[in-house]
Amino acid sequence: MATGKPRVAVCRALPGRTLEILSEACEVELASPDDGAPPPERWAEAVRRAEGVLLCVGERLDGVLVAQSSALRAVASMSAGVDHVDLRALGARGIPLATIGPVLSEATADLAFALVLMAARRLGEGERAVRAGTWRGWAPGYLTGLEVHGATLGILGMGRIGRALARRGRGFGMRVLYHNRRPLPPEQAEGAEYRSLEDLLAESDHLVSLLPSTPETRHLLDRAALMRMRTDAVLVNAGRGDTLDLDALVDLLRQGRFTGVGLDVYPREPLPPDHPVLGFERVVALPHLGSNTRATRAAMAETAARALLALLRGEALPPGAVAEATA
Repeated sequence: MATGKPRVAVCRALPGRTLEILSEACEVELASPDDGAPPPERWAEAVRRAEGVLLCVGERLDGVLVAQSSALRAVASMSAGVDHVDLRALGARGIPLATIGPVLSEATADLAFALVLMAARRLGEGERAVRAGTWRGWAPGYLTGLEVHGATLGILGMGRIGRALARRGRGFGMRVLYHNRRPLPPEQAEGAEYRSLEDLLAESDHLVSLLPSTPETRHLLDRAALMRMRTDAVLVNAGRGDTLDLDALVDLLRQGRFTGVGLDVYPREPLPPDHPVLGFERVVALPHLGSNTRATRAAMAETAARALLALLRGEALPPGAVAEATA
């Protein structure tokens, strides 16, 4: 029997009070009963029946599915990025999209800086040596890495996460540089100095990429860009996986470049376990944990749920949610 409540499709079981928040005002169809990704056809079926959709980075909302979903009128994503959503298809229908970038900035900056520390100080190699029983005791030259305190931190992509990372770098006494499409006003730059891309690559002891996925940023860190970096530099990618050319990185690692590399994102996820980048001890590879704290993930999901309700009601978005431009 019809309840008069809007029907919403939710990708999977999400943390916090997310489903409770939505169920108070909506008929909720859950595409996956746990936090694993739903089967694609099950997800598509739920979306086709929905007026509102709440999804994560693991689900796609492409133009074909948007066209098939005649009742759809609002979308919220539990993410800062939008590369899993067809913005043009939503824009053609006038369907608004909300994301939750501000909510995850601090936790993601923590993770990015942790990767700097792990890669620079070769902590992954050391931890594996202890577990494998290959550690033979203290030695003055064993697993020597790079200084972090007082070194130069380069940030590629100075959005909310980049600015949070700059604050962490300053706490370590680092000289902080950044590159964006355009320089930030000084009051927003967190004490960081603007550089061209070429100069940022050349000057950074530790380069952290926080780039979003766009046609312009795809493989921005290609072989030519990576070759501009110091041969002993640390490279961290905590933005989007397709902004870094992994094949070029593997080739340069084979040549002995980079003291360490930290990866949390990949062009294809999950990363195949036989990918050659995993064959290098000095590579720290994490399973896309950027915002993965209990409190942050709950806040992300609940904010996305409240944003979806606001869009369905034609109300202002809640704090922490962002209206994305669709075209």
